[in-house]
Amino acid sequence: MKHDRVKDDPNYWRKLPIEASKKFIHIENANYQQMSEEKFLETVIEENPYRESFLKMLLSSQHQGLFLEILKKLSLKGRRYFLFKINGFAIHRTSKLLNISSKKTQNYLNMMGNDVELIRHFALQHQIPPSWLELEKVIEEWEFEFIKYLAPSSNDIETLINNLKKLCKTKSQRINGFRLEGKKDSIYLKVELQESHICIDVYNDIHPLDLGWLQTNLERHFHVLLGYKISIIPGLERVSLICTNGYSEAIYPPGFCSHYVSKRAQT
Repeated sequence: MKHDRVKDDPNYWRKLPIEASKKFIHIENANYQQMSEEKFLETVIEENPYRESFLKMLLSSQHQGLFLEILKKLSLKGRRYFLFKINGFAIHRTSKLLNISSKKTQNYLNMMGNDVELIRHFALQHQIPPSWLELEKVIEEWEFEFIKYLAPSSNDIETLINNLKKLCKTKSQRINGFRLEGKKDSIYLKVELQESHICIDVYNDIHPLDLGWLQTNLERHFHVLLGYKISIIPGLERVSLICTNGYSEAIYPPGFCSHYVSKRAQT
């Protein structure tokens, strides 16, 4: 089989998706022709063997605004497909992960009805507001209360710890919403199990006392690294905690920064 040396070079795929993105959103004063949605998805998704690297670039501070502009430019159907694929999902694997039928996932991607619960699950996985998967227009407002529908009851810290321990025993990726009753306020969490770690993202503003309390309790059972994730909405950062067993080094998820200073503590 004849190989294309240029396309076999990872550096080619680091540059091409960014260039294609700029063509797609058609940055003013750019010296190139606008790219159609169909061609954009074909270039950055269908032909791209390094989608995960592209996602990491979009979640970096350097290209943060570009990710948002792409999602705003895409049609609702294109947005669902783009986010589904760039996050590395496949219909069978995702159906197993969410314990739903493959047909439901296919209907979601093909715009055959709006399954509200499924949309909330995908919003949690994609780290975006659910409305971005329901409406054509992207409204730049963060949402977190949808987690209460994925986790109807508020739980105490011991329940969270026990759930994390159970997750560790499954040895497979899981993403759950969790509502925790803190010392000061309710805390809305996204809990994700990866091969080397558990990542806990705080979806709402958290009081410094609650953050210290949460970290202290987690550290009784795990090695904990406190940081933050850059949000897709510019200027918004979310507290994130990486929990490991101490025997393996965590592979940081896209957008994670291992430094956090409480904004409330600064004021």
